[in-house]
Amino acid sequence: MNESLSGRLLNGFTLLALEEGQVIAMASLAGGECIDFLYVRPDDQRTGTASILLEQLEREAESMGAVRLHTEASFAAVPFFMKHGYEKVRHQEKTLNGTVIKNVRMCKKVHI
Repeated sequence: MNESLSGRLLNGFTLLALEEGQVIAMASLAGGECIDFLYVRPDDQRTGTASILLEQLEREAESMGAVRLHTEASFAAVPFFMKHGYEKVRHQEKTLNGTVIKNVRMCKKVHI
């Protein structure tokens, strides 16, 4: 894991899903309002693991007093987040280490 990712995971509220001692998925909440990271290894996608992790992050955000959650979703992840009540805000482009990254800013109101 590169240092910047490990720092993001250590500084946020991070969840890991394990199977036989191996990490199969991870998710992180940053600043109490940002779904910063949600990853499920390819062999374990479409098993409900991502949904469980997202729901746990949302509950944690609510307990921290969040009113609204947001994320920067890859185009492939947009249908997943929409299924969980997130709405598209805008398409955006960012440059990271010389690489242009295109994604979709999405938000969801938290119901307390």
